[in-house]
Amino acid sequence: MRGALAACLGVLATLATSSICDATEDLGLAERGKYLATAADCAACHTAPDGKLFAGGVALKTPFGTLVTPNITPDPNAGIGAWTDEEFLAALWQGRGRGGKRLFPAMPYPSYTQMTKEDALAIRNYLRTLEPVPVRVESNLLPFPFNLRINMVVWNLVNFRPGRLLPDPVRSAQWNRGRYLVDVLEHCGVCHTPKNLLGGDKRSAYLTGETLQGWRAPSIAPNHEGKGVDAFKDDELFALLRTGQSGKEIPGGPMAEVITKSTSKLTDDDINAIIAYLKDKP
Repeated sequence: MRGALAACLGVLATLATSSICDATEDLGLAERGKYLATAADCAACHTAPDGKLFAGGVALKTPFGTLVTPNITPDPNAGIGAWTDEEFLAALWQGRGRGGKRLFPAMPYPSYTQMTKEDALAIRNYLRTLEPVPVRVESNLLPFPFNLRINMVVWNLVNFRPGRLLPDPVRSAQWNRGRYLVDVLEHCGVCHTPKNLLGGDKRSAYLTGETLQGWRAPSIAPNHEGKGVDAFKDDELFALLRTGQSGKEIPGGPMAEVITKSTSKLTDDDINAIIAYLKDKP
């Protein structure tokens, strides 16, 4: 009897310990996901002024009309709480929403397609910890014919290159980390790269500057006519990304929001990695 009781107690202790470990692991994954969501600047697009965190409702003005960012809280009806991990990955990697619905590239899947599976699912894990907000958002306010999602078939053929980013083996770990942050998580090219007639990036002019929603996103390319990142010393760029002030200029508009909600919260190592990549980008 005592032996059986001891065995039962041992099993219960093991289960309790396992549960604690699993919860701790989930908490750690969620915290990592929170940092990655910050680096990916999710809050800037998915949190309206005075709105609930990640409940959407931010109007994005495009040359083709207005799109409104969706609710990505874990509410099962208004948000993405009922989505599977595979559906979440499809949105980031393929630009496909639930049920295969084609997403418009205001959702930067052309950048996020390069994100690792581990990072994508860490973000997903963090989003599950948020307060569910039961507020539906009508995202597609584009006029006809731009509101037709079938248009994305042609757009993707011209502008979309799916696939994960592979490290450059001849470059340093810092440079590769900076590349991942700039090209994938922070999706800097969305604002800083000139667009073609379809609204896709002109790859030959990557990061050389663009006007978006009435604001000029300057060149952040190296060796660009004496402009871009070469006009700043490393410590000036660091101060700009950390505080929004470099001693030369104070960014406004969307970039000010990027700094407030994203780059100011990055680690020193990640900011230095961004600078290393931008200063030495081929």
